[in-house]
Amino acid sequence: MNKQILGIVIVVILALSTLISCNESSKTISETPKDTILPSKLDTFCFEKREGLKLEDVTSVKLIISSDSVNGTMEWLPFEKDGAVGTLKGIKKGDELFVTFNYVIEGSNQLEDMIFKIEGDTLYQKEGALKELSADPPHFALQNADSSSYTIKLNKVYCK
Repeated sequence: MNKQILGIVIVVILALSTLISCNESSKTISETPKDTILPSKLDTFCFEKREGLKLEDVTSVKLIISSDSVNGTMEWLPFEKDGAVGTLKGIKKGDELFVTFNYVIEGSNQLEDMIFKIEGDTLYQKEGALKELSADPPHFALQNADSSSYTIKLNKVYCK
């Protein structure tokens, strides 16, 4: 009988010590200083456009916007063809995003200046004839950026 009482006492002591330690850890969390510096808020947006007979040609864009800074990635993946994959870096001016797409296509590094605009759940991209700004590495930009129209449309999707 003494062994049963001793066993019960040990179980009660263990249970109480567990409760006390849980209570102490919650005090530590609540005592975190209120002036802790948190990282600045970033807005992340993802967009996609599917084309082709079976919607297998995919263009996807992920934008990370912080104040007037724009970063992200872009993938142009036509079905069973060489595509372009790279990074986006640029600035936000008003409602327009001016970015440079630094990408690899067919094993070659290239740059292309692009202009985007977000309206609701849609990302619009200006489209038009391109001019070459430099040859090494190849760097392209819209020939008439001011008169080019926002004709490419990507729909907002869940970011993966």
